[in-house]
Formats: sequence, structure tokens, C-alpha cells
Amino acid sequence: FFRQDPREHTHRIDYQGRSWYVPSYRFGVYKIWGLSAIMIVELMNLLYDDVNISLHTPPERFINV
Repeated sequence: FFRQDPREHTHRIDYQGRSWYVPSYRFGVYKIWGLSAIMIVELMNLLYDDVNISLHTPPERFINV
């Protein structure tokens, strides 16, 4: 499920001069966001060679408001 990066939306968090693009996922009735989503992304990037979900560059469908 998470290998395809099925995010509902992305939160941009600016922290210590750096932007973090944190995904928010819907899994059944659960919303996974924030630190939980960051840990899942990092785990997917470590476990699978074909996964490269960046937390420091905006996804293709990110709208900067």
C-alpha cells in the first residue's frame, strides 16, 4: 500500500530553515499523518530499492499556497 505513496494530501512544515513535505494517508478509517507518516516513508525507503519518497522535495501534485 505505502510503496505507491497513495497520499491524500501533503503538509509543508518549515523547520530550522528546511522544508519538510509530510504526507497524509488514508488507510481504511484511519488517517496517518505527521511523525507516523514520516516513519512509514523512511521505512519504505529503507526496505525497498524501488521506492524513493522524498520528504524534502514537493510531490508532483503539491500546490503551494
